[in-house]
Amino acid sequence: MHTIYWLVKQRRTKFSYKIEYDKQGKHQDAIYILGTGLSAAAQSNREQPRAKLPLLTLIATLNIKKARYALTREEKIQYLTEATQALNEADSIHRQYEPTMIVKGLLRLQRGDFDGAFQDFDMVLERRPGCVPALLGKARIYYYRKKYRDALRSYQTALTHQPAGGHPDIRLGIGLCFHKLEMYQEAKKAFSRCIEVNPTRPDPTALILLAIMEFNESKDFTRGEEAQAEALMQGKEHMQNAFKANKKSPVVLNQFANYYFLRRDFAKAMQAASKASKTADDISIKAESAYQMARAHHQMQEFEDAFKLYRQALELDPEHVLAQYGLAQMLVWKGETELAIQNFEKVLTVESKNVETLKVLGSLYAQAGNRPKALELFNKVTNIIRDQHFDLDDPGMSIELAQLAEETDPAKSLKSYEDALSVYTNQGERVKPEILNNVAAMCHLTGDLVKAESYYGAALQECEQILANETDPTSKETIQGLELTMTYNLGRLYEEKHDLAKATEIYKRIVESHPSYIDAHLRLGGIEQSLGRITEAIDHYKEVFDTDDKNADAWLMIGLAQADMNESRNSKKSLERVVRDCDKNDAYGLIALGNYHLAVARDAKGDEKRQQRQESYRIAVQSFSRVLKNEPTNAYAANGIAIALAETGSLKEAQQTFDQVREATSNFPSVMVNLAHTLVEKNEFRQAVVMYENVSKKFYDNKDANILLCMAKAQFMSAKVEKSPAAMLDALRYTQKTYHVNPTDKAVLFDIALVQQSYAQMIADKPVEQRTTQELRQAVAGLEMSNQMFHTLMVVPPEEHVNYDRKLSEHRFRHGESMRIQIERKLTEQENFEDTKNRKLEEAKLKREADRLRRERAEEEARERKREEERLVEEQRRSVMNKVQTMIEEMKDVGESDVDEEEKKERRRRKKEKRERMEMEDDEMGGGVEDGEDSDGRKRKKPTQNRRKRAKSEEYDGADGGESEGTSRRRKIISKDLIDSEDERDDEEMDRAEANIGASGRRRLIKSKDTVDSDDEDDDDFPNSKEANPGDNRDSEKHSQSPGKIVDDDYDAPMPDREENQGTDIRDDAGVDEEDEQGGVSSRKKFKSKTILHSDEDE
Repeated sequence: MHTIYWLVKQRRTKFSYKIEYDKQGKHQDAIYILGTGLSAAAQSNREQPRAKLPLLTLIATLNIKKARYALTREEKIQYLTEATQALNEADSIHRQYEPTMIVKGLLRLQRGDFDGAFQDFDMVLERRPGCVPALLGKARIYYYRKKYRDALRSYQTALTHQPAGGHPDIRLGIGLCFHKLEMYQEAKKAFSRCIEVNPTRPDPTALILLAIMEFNESKDFTRGEEAQAEALMQGKEHMQNAFKANKKSPVVLNQFANYYFLRRDFAKAMQAASKASKTADDISIKAESAYQMARAHHQMQEFEDAFKLYRQALELDPEHVLAQYGLAQMLVWKGETELAIQNFEKVLTVESKNVETLKVLGSLYAQAGNRPKALELFNKVTNIIRDQHFDLDDPGMSIELAQLAEETDPAKSLKSYEDALSVYTNQGERVKPEILNNVAAMCHLTGDLVKAESYYGAALQECEQILANETDPTSKETIQGLELTMTYNLGRLYEEKHDLAKATEIYKRIVESHPSYIDAHLRLGGIEQSLGRITEAIDHYKEVFDTDDKNADAWLMIGLAQADMNESRNSKKSLERVVRDCDKNDAYGLIALGNYHLAVARDAKGDEKRQQRQESYRIAVQSFSRVLKNEPTNAYAANGIAIALAETGSLKEAQQTFDQVREATSNFPSVMVNLAHTLVEKNEFRQAVVMYENVSKKFYDNKDANILLCMAKAQFMSAKVEKSPAAMLDALRYTQKTYHVNPTDKAVLFDIALVQQSYAQMIADKPVEQRTTQELRQAVAGLEMSNQMFHTLMVVPPEEHVNYDRKLSEHRFRHGESMRIQIERKLTEQENFEDTKNRKLEEAKLKREADRLRRERAEEEARERKREEERLVEEQRRSVMNKVQTMIEEMKDVGESDVDEEEKKERRRRKKEKRERMEMEDDEMGGGVEDGEDSDGRKRKKPTQNRRKRAKSEEYDGADGGESEGTSRRRKIISKDLIDSEDERDDEEMDRAEANIGASGRRRLIKSKDTVDSDDEDDDDFPNSKEANPGDNRDSEKHSQSPGKIVDDDYDAPMPDREENQGTDIRDDAGVDEEDEQGGVSSRKKFKSKTILHSDEDE
């Protein structure tokens, strides 16, 4: 030590020597040496401050390591404080020193500041991404946060920057991440590689981890026996190698302790764990050692020692789940149930789906009286097992679950019992008779009476077999008591099956062998009372007093039987004796007494008994209140108070109370019936009927006569109020159902007859316009049946007890006879009314039919006329189109005929003279005259452009002058403002033509678009004057834009489609030529095609 101290002081040693003490586990000596070196550096003037940074960083690292193994919190805080001081001094020298930043991250990790540590490591990695310590620090943080994929990525990155043969922690971290990701083969490869890189000094931790994985695989039954055996051998081999690598490793020793524990060699297990505890520095390893010793003591039933060691393990490592589970078990042994529940709850926070913990905790909650929580946990167990497709092989848990659900859910309880029976059967074990009895009872409660009888029989047989082989008197007595209970249950089963003979036989056999069995006496009395033999029933009840003269149940049954015999005074005495002599707080007795006083209050009718009635209600409410004082949730007592409120007129408060009771209990039909009664009193009949129907269907399978009669009454009252025959028929339907359920009750016949009579009266009272003959006939038929029933009820022997008023039956019979006569008369009137009505309706129908036919004929005639007019118009249009087409073809033929050559020459000569004359006139007038007269003295308008056009026309005529005969001229559209010639003879001919055609309009001359002959020249000669034809300005304006030329937008078709174009005049070239020859002037008028054909013929 002195040598190292001198070396440090002289600064002539490497940094590796300074941590030699650390390698030897002498952390405090190493810190002392480093502190001495720092003191020497501080006294030296030659040393630079930054030279102290490695020493300060190493001091901080050693203190962090010592804090990790500190046994007390105070020591840990002291070491971490010293580390902080060293790092602060390093920061004051150089804040960006990389080793200091890394150690700061480790310090924050030790303190649990993962965010700060993460930032420190990130700062280092930003400067040097390949820094292995920083990567390992981030990986640890990811691992703590259960981000195993991110941790694996950081470990793998660190491995790429780690020198070959480096520290094995990296591969250990990779293997642990793979294991957490359930990639077990990859984990084993990582641990194996950790050993391969350093085969001379294998890491014992890696070997132990491999051993653990092999041991886990040896427990996997799906791998087969050979694979399991091989895994077990591999695990042993890895453990032995780990022990050889480091015989003092506490991790290895703890695993050996676990191995010896599984082999039930508890002495060696405790020995190995004790050695591990002594050599371990890490508190988590010490905690594991304490746990291994604790469970060994637990198995050896040394519970006090186990309890102490479990608690010690948790003090060292509060997160040790198995130690927490063991401590909870010890608390159960000590009887501290609440503390045990708390510890098991802590286990569940970590292992929420651990089946064993859930089962034990459920049992503890059941013992503590928290049945809902126990059921919740047991249900969770069954769901986990079902989801994992495992079989529930724990019949005890199923039985416990069944017992918890017996009162709240018999069907679920039965299912759990059956699951337990299946496990017993699969395991080949005999089922205890009490379990079979419970299964039979659950079948009994769920209504499966056949299966219940079978299980009762099996349970009794099992008892007989046990009794035949049992020699212990105590056990034998227990089995005999169980057999007696099963026999009684079988008698109750036969009662449910209405086999009263078998039930009576069983009960009599019980009371003969066990006269003190009170329930058998009570059931015999109940059977006799149900058969109407009340005296015999009371005798059976009184036999109970031979065993217990203050038995409350017997006195109650006697009091109720006396009430059925109308012995009100004796009934009251019996009920009062229950609460006076037997048990003053007996809930059943108080409720029965309250019901008795309610009945007395109902019978006290009239104003003279008003005070008595009020007193009876007061006593009834007082009895019910005493019950609620002791049992605040007693629904029967609350129901009784609500009845008293309803019968005293407080309907709103009664309804609220009934609603509260109904919400508190869902299996109490009486409160729902009473609530429906309240709705009837409030005239809310529809809601009442719905309530009655729900109760009848849910609880009584629509076979309870009283409920059916209540529905009938509600419908009857609704029909009366609403005057609804349909509601009255519903009332009749319910009374008839009641009679089918209870055909011996003559009071039901009275109700049926009354409803039928009321229906008949309701139909008879309806106005004649609102009823039908069919309804009256139905009413008469029902009335006749009603009268027969009333007559039957009248003649019942007087000695027979009936539940209806005989005199009222007689009165109703007489009323029905008179009503029948009245309805028959109304039936005749109704028939006459309906005949008259039907006749009028038929007449009106016939009249409507005649009007309809007349309208249809008129509409058809109008449509026919319209079709005829359309047909005539179409024929006319087609005729005109055919004529026009014929005219066009004829005009084409005429235009294509040969013209005498001499006539052509003569025509050209005249045209030439005309042009020369007009040119001379133009020259004299100086270039164009707007208004002038022709040679005949006619006024005309002459455009100034005529010379140019005439010149152009002359050129065209010159070119066209050499055409051969027979050549067809092309049609063209000519302006409507045409003036043919100044020849008066032409004018006279046109006047005669106009006189022939009348005011048909001026013609539009249409020529072929293909060619334009020399007539264009003549056209150009005619003035386009508006005065010449003032009525045709529109057409004049249209064609004046391009006089003498072919208009591009002329019609391509030979004949327009629309009718308005029928007035268009189509003129051939031949006609024009003839007129020109005669020197006449063609008037600008539109000629119809008919006129044109006529004029052509004239010409």
